[in-house]
Amino acid sequence: MGSIILFIFSLILRLISANQSFWLDEGASIMFARLPLFSFFTSIAGDFHPPLYYLILHFWLPLAGRTEWLIRLPNVIFGALCIPVFYWLLKQVLGKEKKRFAMIGAVLLMVNPLHIYYSAELRMYSLNALLSLFSWLYLLKALKDKNNDHHPWRIFTIFTVLNFYTFYGSFFNSLAQFLFIFWQHRSKLKPLLICNLVAVILFLPWLPTLLKQLAGGGYLTKVLPGWSELSGNLSPKSLGLIMAKFTFGRITLANKSAYAIFVAGISLYFLLCSYLASLSKEGRVFLVWFYSSIAIAILVSLRTPILGYWRYIFLLPAFIAIIVIGLSNLPQTAANLNIFLVFFVFILGNGVFLLTPGLHREDWRSAAQIISKDNSISIVNFPDVFAPLKFYASGVYFYPDQISLGKMRPDLDQSLPLVLKGKTSIFVFDYLSDLSDKKRSILRWLKEAGFKQLATRNVNGVGFIYEFTAPK
Repeated sequence: MGSIILFIFSLILRLISANQSFWLDEGASIMFARLPLFSFFTSIAGDFHPPLYYLILHFWLPLAGRTEWLIRLPNVIFGALCIPVFYWLLKQVLGKEKKRFAMIGAVLLMVNPLHIYYSAELRMYSLNALLSLFSWLYLLKALKDKNNDHHPWRIFTIFTVLNFYTFYGSFFNSLAQFLFIFWQHRSKLKPLLICNLVAVILFLPWLPTLLKQLAGGGYLTKVLPGWSELSGNLSPKSLGLIMAKFTFGRITLANKSAYAIFVAGISLYFLLCSYLASLSKEGRVFLVWFYSSIAIAILVSLRTPILGYWRYIFLLPAFIAIIVIGLSNLPQTAANLNIFLVFFVFILGNGVFLLTPGLHREDWRSAAQIISKDNSISIVNFPDVFAPLKFYASGVYFYPDQISLGKMRPDLDQSLPLVLKGKTSIFVFDYLSDLSDKKRSILRWLKEAGFKQLATRNVNGVGFIYEFTAPK
């Protein structure tokens, strides 16, 4: 009964912001999911994710129509399911003596602002988090089994395979499981290796596509110098942001010094909780899960930037478990006060996010309404139309002014006058121009050609949209 109540409340909390506009990456999810199956697997090689989530979305989209919260509903359900599964996992680890801390941990994950946000994100992160939790749950069930029952190992293998096909970060999860078994349960190393071997064999059909994706993985960092930092390069800032965002969600303080102090404080608090959790055997599994996954990610980041905090939503349960187990080792009054403090910070993070529209997702829905005028054209500083506009403004004529990222079209002077001829409204998106065209070449071209600027609109997350009209 407790698990059902946890799921229902978690579902409600995650539906609150589920009707926000789709942003750039979510638009990409829809774009890939809309592909016909015969071209799906070849086209997805241009992305850097496995196919399972996109396949689920492919079959869901025709049922969901065009309503944002309904399209996001499977993600919301995946996210809400994480809470009862986390509760079961904590109960299994903590036992009867600390059973109440299992419920406390589940409630904290339920109200965690970052988990709520990414449960409503039209990406693979909530599914990855759910599958990771299930894999740990059945791994621990297999370790406790004294009857040599292979059933938990089989289910563990199924969830591992599904996770491999959902998100490549799942390999970090599997490596963390190997390190945990090697350290704490070496006698179970053989069945673990067999299960992972089966999972890898079942993943082999996708391996050629993964190799293609890896070959093209450094393209963005080469052509867009600023992309490395956005993607999470190896730096104290990226590591600190993981701790801060896991705690306060998508909130960022305007004062950089104050935010740095906040990040440092959160990091020190979590390190203290980690030390306290290490004093009891119950904390070991979560400490290995969290810290070894981060360590592996740091090693990979020596070659390619992958330390963006959003990639590690699957570690949020371990993060919260470390805090709860660590605080459970304090005297009861101190433990209760600290748990209330963590709960308050999570609630505060949700409140600030909901009441601050500027923190919400990029509002491409409003941008599409602005540009959807008769006899208009929209220009983007990009080689293709931004993915959300394909969903929200499919009837609008677009002109991408770049032949490849950061490289303007060589026929700009010839082709642009032709496409502008007879247009009463010309809209120019400034989105990503700081990365793709710092000189704002297209704005300069229009002004030099005598086009008159009528208005400038600043759309949340999308940035400036400039409206021009042709010279008389």
